[in-house]
Amino acid sequence: MSPPSSPPSTSDDLTHLKAKLKDTQDQLTALNKTATDLQGQIKTLEAKQAEIQKALGGYDQTAKGLQQDLDDSEKAITQKTAMAEVAVKDIKPKIDKAVADFDDALSQKVDAAKTASEDAKKAAADTDVAAHDAQQKDQAFAAAKALAKTLDGQTKDVKALLDQAGKAESQGDVVAMYFLLNEASALAGTIKIPTATEYQASLTAAQDAAEKAKSDAAAKKATSDKLTAAATVAKAAADAAQASRRADLLKLLKSFKLPLAA
Repeated sequence: MSPPSSPPSTSDDLTHLKAKLKDTQDQLTALNKTATDLQGQIKTLEAKQAEIQKALGGYDQTAKGLQQDLDDSEKAITQKTAMAEVAVKDIKPKIDKAVADFDDALSQKVDAAKTASEDAKKAAADTDVAAHDAQQKDQAFAAAKALAKTLDGQTKDVKALLDQAGKAESQGDVVAMYFLLNEASALAGTIKIPTATEYQASLTAAQDAAEKAKSDAAAKKATSDKLTAAATVAKAAADAAQASRRADLLKLLKSFKLPLAA
């Protein structure tokens, strides 16, 4: 018969209770966070709902009144149009054609304004591309002018690796020496030192490219500015024409006279 197990010690009970307390506190923290998140969501939804309700306030009655006004207006339009058509029956085709022609011309003006706006946007985009290209070409020319300094730094890096390889050799560390020599060789292989004639040619080419890119960018900007100004004028004209459409048509139609009664 095995001896009875010893009861849990006070230390074990304390450890268990502390662990249980921590677990409970963690759960409470998580629940509090969830509650806070829910409160935030509720406030957001309440604010949205309040905004909608504010907009809807009294709309039902307003809508009924508006609908009645519209119905009355449409009824009056139908009745009076029938009367007007009888009165202008002899020149109705002429009136209708004049209005149609006017609206067609107005539509063309609006379309022209849209086209001008699209052209201006494309020109602006082309200008941005050209300006970026000019910046890159200018940076390339600056790099070409600094070639001697760049080559000096690269050759110094090769010499530094050789010095490190020499120190490794003097210390008997042939592994490090081998690695450093390979690194020096790889770096040296990337260095290309042009002759003075070759360098002059590359400098001239880079300079020409930078100047051309700068000139192209300036030309594109000038075109963009011109098209933007034209688009602004076209839009203003189209907007004004649309705004004054009825007034202009009434002025035009004043010249239309009904034939004298026989």
